[in-house]
Amino acid sequence: MGRRPGGMSVTDERSATSDEELVRRFQQTGALEALDELARRHVRTVRSMAYHMVLNEADADDLAQEVLLRAFRALLPDLGAPPQAEYAQLYHPIDELFSGWLLWLVESDRDIRLGLSGNGGAQGQPGSLVVVRTVVLSRTGPDAPWRRIWEVTAAARAEQPVDAPLQDAPLALWAFPLPDGGVAVDSALELRHPIALNINASNVFLSTKPVRVRSMQTSTAEVQVLQMVSQAPAENRGT
Repeated sequence: MGRRPGGMSVTDERSATSDEELVRRFQQTGALEALDELARRHVRTVRSMAYHMVLNEADADDLAQEVLLRAFRALLPDLGAPPQAEYAQLYHPIDELFSGWLLWLVESDRDIRLGLSGNGGAQGQPGSLVVVRTVVLSRTGPDAPWRRIWEVTAAARAEQPVDAPLQDAPLALWAFPLPDGGVAVDSALELRHPIALNINASNVFLSTKPVRVRSMQTSTAEVQVLQMVSQAPAENRGT
C-alpha cells in the first residue's frame, strides 16, 4: 500500500476519517467512495447482530442486506431528480460490498431483495445499469384524484434477468438496451396486496416518461399501472 507525504498510508487516512465526516462528504459531494468505506467498516457488525437476532445464516444475510440498503437510502442527498436516479447511486456501493456479485436490486413498499451471483461473476454489461419503476395508481371515480397505492423499483445490470420473490408481488423482469437508446422491457408481476392484479407486459421505452402498461376497472375503483425506465452507468463515482 502506498504512502502519502508524511508517512500516512491510504488505509491509515481512511481509518482516521470519522463516520460523521464520511456521511457529510457523501451528502455534500456524492462521493461514493465514502459510502464504500462506511459499508466496509460496518458490514461485519451488522451481519453479526443480525445473526444473533435470527440465529440462521441465510436469514441473517437477508436482514443485514436490508439494514444496509435502508441505511444507504437514508443518506442519499436530495438529487432533484426522478426516484430512479437514487438507484444508480445506490447500486455501486452495494455491488462493492458484495465484491461485484450483485446482479439486481429490487425495492417495493414493504420489501427489499438483492440478487447475487452464485458463481462469483456478474453477467450482463458491467458498465450499464437499467432502472425500471412500476407504479400502481387508483381512483374511486372519474372526478376523484389518482392515488398511488403500490410501487416497486428494480435496478439491474443490462440484460440480467430479475426474479424477485417479493412478499406483495413476485416480480420477473428483463431489460435490454437498444442501439437507438431505447430499452426493451419484459415484466411479469402478480400483485397480491393492496389489490389483486396480474401484469404481463412487453414494451419498448424511448424516453424516461411514464408509459401505461395496464388499465382495469374493479367494482370500487379504476386502476392504472405505469412504468418508467432509465439507464445509467453502474459505476458513477463522485469526486
